[in-house]
Amino acid sequence: MASSIMTSTMEGYGSSVRAFLKWCEQNNIPTPYRFPTHTGVLLCFYRANLDQFRASTQRNRHAAIRLWHELHGFELAVSEFALARLSRAGTLLQPEPLPSRRPVRLDDLQVIRNGLEIHNDRAHAAIWACVSFAFFSLARIGEVTADLSAPRDPTARALRYHWSLRPPDGIIAATVTLRLPVDKAQGPTGSDLIASSQAASAPQICPVHAVHHHLLVNAAVPADAGPFAYIDCNGHPRELTGSFCTDTANAILAAANRPPIKGHCLRIGGTTFYMSAGIPETDIRRHGRWKTDVMLTYIRRMYVSAGRTFANVDPTFG
Repeated sequence: MASSIMTSTMEGYGSSVRAFLKWCEQNNIPTPYRFPTHTGVLLCFYRANLDQFRASTQRNRHAAIRLWHELHGFELAVSEFALARLSRAGTLLQPEPLPSRRPVRLDDLQVIRNGLEIHNDRAHAAIWACVSFAFFSLARIGEVTADLSAPRDPTARALRYHWSLRPPDGIIAATVTLRLPVDKAQGPTGSDLIASSQAASAPQICPVHAVHHHLLVNAAVPADAGPFAYIDCNGHPRELTGSFCTDTANAILAAANRPPIKGHCLRIGGTTFYMSAGIPETDIRRHGRWKTDVMLTYIRRMYVSAGRTFANVDPTFG
């Protein structure tokens, strides 16, 4: 049963179970009532946090605790009616949502590019390739960088040998493709992250050029290292972490008096950029590996869609 759950989801569920056990400790809940969890204890836990977290967080916590029980052969003794009432209460009492993440713009990419010494610093070459590729391929930074605090299964993460470089062919532009063996949405079948050349329209921020340059200057990196691993100043291969990538980019943005970014801002920014450019939504959905219209939540300038789709409607239909 555990094998049916993605590793990242299981890690998130583990955090929810730990939060529950910590609450039990703080409230001196007797051990026999913690697991299998007594109905009254579970309801008290949910009630205690109704006004502290978003309703979606509450639902995820319940799913985690339910799975925790099922994996050990226990049934969670809470009625569907009680859960429905708690869910409704959570929706009514939840705190205000955090401000939407600001999408990265092309101007931001240009500022980051100008602040990086990609010809003199191999780490900077890797960072720029990562930022540019993530933006144009609609990737999450966490999908293509390393997390040294929680190493992933090597068979489930993208590696340097997963790169495919396709040259231009007639009217078809050059592309760089990174194979993800396991994908958050697609599961164990994996998927491809693809960035196309922008050499004709925006050569300074072209992801194909950025990736080619990174792979060239960091050619000594082993094939089984991460896709953006680089050679450090001591001549040793080093993994590019998401925090190092975004921290470096944000230091450059701060020096230019521009707001900071987070990993998902690149995916949001790329989606907004393609939408603004008139790329069909079906193509954006496919490019971003979305199966539903959830991609629309990434578009922060919704007037782009409204202005293109709903303007100057033929009045004869009224």
